[in-house]
Amino acid sequence: MTQEEHPILINAPKINPNPKNDLKNECQDFFSVLSFIRNKTEIALIYTNFDDTLKFSAGYICGLTKEQFVLKHISPDGIEDGLYVGSISNIIKVEYGTKYADKLKHLEKTGQFTYDFECRDDLNIDVLQHAMQKGYIVSIELENSGQNDAVGFVLAVSEKMIRILAVDDFGCNDGECYLCPDQITKITCNGIEERKMESLYHSLYD
Repeated sequence: MTQEEHPILINAPKINPNPKNDLKNECQDFFSVLSFIRNKTEIALIYTNFDDTLKFSAGYICGLTKEQFVLKHISPDGIEDGLYVGSISNIIKVEYGTKYADKLKHLEKTGQFTYDFECRDDLNIDVLQHAMQKGYIVSIELENSGQNDAVGFVLAVSEKMIRILAVDDFGCNDGECYLCPDQITKITCNGIEERKMESLYHSLYD
């Protein structure tokens, strides 16, 4: 049966065996895939949830090392959702050029998606220093716990220790906590939820 005769294949898209923008021999690992997408300035969909493999984070890759990536995260409504630092070793799947990504492109263009942030060497330290300088709240996961183990304002950053002014869900001061940057597996900086908590905090203490 030919494609013309097959009811499912009648409108099937033609596959280009030699696409101009394919990864070719560069597709060796997730680092090379993310680097490729970053260079194209495309929105990446990054899957890192082993418990729910349908969940992903979407955004522009603005920082990348062999171990980590930083995503300028975009919400499903195209709203700026802060910076997301993740571990490449936790990636399950990466997509780009999808219809969902095209939708986000259109939505974020209608808003004001800007972020004056640039990564250098240690992505955890870079983002935490950025949060400290700007007064942003961060949510931090430790040792792939799957939860926010520390949430609050960054008070001090070094290569050996991070000091956090903890903030609870109601925006209240909840003491201080100290943690080792080497144990950090995920950071969300100034996302939508963090901005809500920051607003609550300032309404209580300013």
